[in-house]
Amino acid sequence: DLLVVGNPLVIGGVLALVIWLLSKTSGGHLNPAVSLAFYLKGSLSNMEYIGYMGAQFAAAIAALYTYKAFV
Repeated sequence: DLLVVGNPLVIGGVLALVIWLLSKTSGGHLNPAVSLAFYLKGSLSNMEYIGYMGAQFAAAIAALYTYKAFV
């Protein structure tokens, strides 16, 4: 069954959809590694990088507590 939790095709598809939907808001910076690569390339200023990292880590913490609330 293709809709089994943990299916890599479903995970990849959802990630691609979220990146596409948020690309105009964050440029697709949903992962700290992406932000770090753009920062090292010189596409992000120090303040932009700090802002992205803060938002990404805050979102990760919020996701953890949301997960814990339901499990």
